[in-house]
Amino acid sequence: MIVVDYSLVAFRLTSLSAGTCAHCVARLQSRLRGVVGVMNVDVTPDSGQVHVLVDALHVAESVADELWEAGWEREPECAGSPSMMA
Repeated sequence: MIVVDYSLVAFRLTSLSAGTCAHCVARLQSRLRGVVGVMNVDVTPDSGQVHVLVDALHVAESVADELWEAGWEREPECAGSPSMMA
């Protein structure tokens, strides 16, 4: 059985407005669609909202990889505080 878990993430951008040109909207959509795990992007300038449909598994893996590469341990020493690798 194959299970795919998707999540819809919404952002409100103060710099996105009804006056935002179509070229800038398309450029934003293209950039977001290039992110690993992003399945679909809906940009609505009138409301300043961006909705991103993501494959939760890929995004979680990407975040974990970024944290690891930035020097954070995968399992913190203390549950209340993440620790940096020496």
